[in-house]
Amino acid sequence: MQRFGNLRGDLKSIFNRPIPVRGAAPAQSSADNWRLILEDGSRVGIHAMVVSDSPSGLERPTIALFSLRLAFRLMETDSLALFGTKDAQGLKEGLAVLIDRGESEQPHEFRPYTNIDAVWLDEQLTTIKKRQGALV
Repeated sequence: MQRFGNLRGDLKSIFNRPIPVRGAAPAQSSADNWRLILEDGSRVGIHAMVVSDSPSGLERPTIALFSLRLAFRLMETDSLALFGTKDAQGLKEGLAVLIDRGESEQPHEFRPYTNIDAVWLDEQLTTIKKRQGALV
């Protein structure tokens, strides 16, 4: 996916009927269906990832649906649009910043193309298992 705008048009052919949701009125359009997937999909094991060359290609309400955000070096305006901060502005070559709005919202700078530290990996796996246990 290069741009979310292109994806929106494609969704009409994919989601041509409402998705029934228990306790809620069914969605009436493909955009409503897409929003339901983004908002409630993770509860039933459906996860979404959107890749964009620039946050300006994404609408602010859509960005708000993603709690986990990752970026390499961005311009100040793009960093503000994606993170609400300047955390991704001026990153050194090869570094990325990760923010999990479902957790501490603290930015984590890292080099994504290095060997993974075993302690860090264990911490991440523990966090994932705790989240999965909370969904059961």
